[in-house]
Amino acid sequence: MWRLQLSWDKPVPPEVAHQWHNFISEMQHVKQIKLTRRVTHDDAKSYQLIGFCDGSSKAYGCCVYLRTVRANHFNTHLLIAKSKVAPLKPLTVNRLELCVSF
Repeated sequence: MWRLQLSWDKPVPPEVAHQWHNFISEMQHVKQIKLTRRVTHDDAKSYQLIGFCDGSSKAYGCCVYLRTVRANHFNTHLLIAKSKVAPLKPLTVNRLELCVSF
């Protein structure tokens, strides 16, 4: 929208409106999100923090998981995730991947 430089009172182009309607219809399928408050276990043998990050010309982001090692299995919980839209000024993918760490 910013790149199109539309004023507030101007209608959005049909392709943008179509993308928005698709997004809204996809969000209707998300009925309920459950977040676990406790991520530790009393019988845990060990814990591991696992982080991922990635960047592209459109966006970059990262996430951190806690992996709990238990006697017979593993549990993994998302602790935090963050994403950002890439700046309008073109940057290299390597530079965007560095931005993830901040």
